Amino acid sequence: MIKNYIENANFEDTGFAYTLSLISGKHKMVILYCLMEFETVRFNELKRYLKTISDKTLSMNLK
Repeated sequence: MIKNYIENANFEDTGFAYTLSLISGKHKMVILYCLMEFETVRFNELKRYLKTISDKTLSMNLK
């Protein structure tokens, strides 16, 4: 019975799907974690935490 509900569920137009679309990506969860844990974090500090990220990618993810 539960399986039937899951198969028929349409998540595309829900707040859940919108939230997932905002936080999906390689670095976004780590960025959010750093901002939550350390509160005020400068750009270069974030870059040091995320060792493999470029300036451009970090800037785009912060916008």
